[in-house]
Amino acid sequence: LGVMNVEHLHDFEKAKYHYKKSIEIKPDNCIAWSNLGYVYHETDDLENAISCYVKAIEIDPSYIFAKCNLANIYNFNMNNFEKAKKYYDECLAIESNSAIVNLNYALMYPQAKDNGFASPISFDEAKSHYLSAITNDRSFKSSRLDELFNLKIIL
Repeated sequence: LGVMNVEHLHDFEKAKYHYKKSIEIKPDNCIAWSNLGYVYHETDDLENAISCYVKAIEIDPSYIFAKCNLANIYNFNMNNFEKAKKYYDECLAIESNSAIVNLNYALMYPQAKDNGFASPISFDEAKSHYLSAITNDRSFKSSRLDELFNLKIIL
């Protein structure tokens, strides 16, 4: 029910309610924790989002979705590129061909530069991850054109 409330109805309060109920019934459900984190993330409650993602990772350290979303908060919301890199690296250690992880990893470079920070990755690393993202998932190329275009500008 939580997924339906988020994806189809954009009713974050109902989604939160259902994910919390799910966690109440099964506290070790890393997917429910991660999805609750996503709801908090979407409603700009980053502190609770981080807590939920961390809890999901504690339950299942290989759960790539929680790690990637946590990295995205550090990358796109908090400009904490070292922490973002740490979590993206952990994701890639689990699934090196993940298009979304490779793209977001690559986007650390322009994200840092655009916000006046030193990037934790080099231009060549960004380019390599960008190319990996579009090579590993052809449909991904057209589905994220805005982000790909932004990175292409620097390439």
